[in-house]
Amino acid sequence: MANERLAQLIHELFQATVDGRIVWEETATEDDFRVGLGEGLVRIWKGSHTHSCFISLINKHGRIVDEVGGSDLGEEDYLLLKDLYRMARSSALKENEIVDSMLSDLKAGRTRELPSENAL
Repeated sequence: MANERLAQLIHELFQATVDGRIVWEETATEDDFRVGLGEGLVRIWKGSHTHSCFISLINKHGRIVDEVGGSDLGEEDYLLLKDLYRMARSSALKENEIVDSMLSDLKAGRTRELPSENAL
């Protein structure tokens, strides 16, 4: 990767997400997720046509400072970015809490009212 500090940030974000030290948030754009850190925020997203993952660094004024993804990255860093995207999505959408509640209901033998699927 051209910018070693950005590569370090991706690795640190990955580990912090695994450890649960940061919680990603949804954005107004489906499949984009963000976390506020330092003097700005990190946004991770997928390209709508390429389905490649990208990461953007945005300053406190809302300007993109740097953005990498897809062919900008070596294979190892790109695979880590894809894993980070999946984990950020899981964090923002609270996947673990949903699965835990489903497992609890299964164990208790209960069901609940179905949520709306209109968004699908």
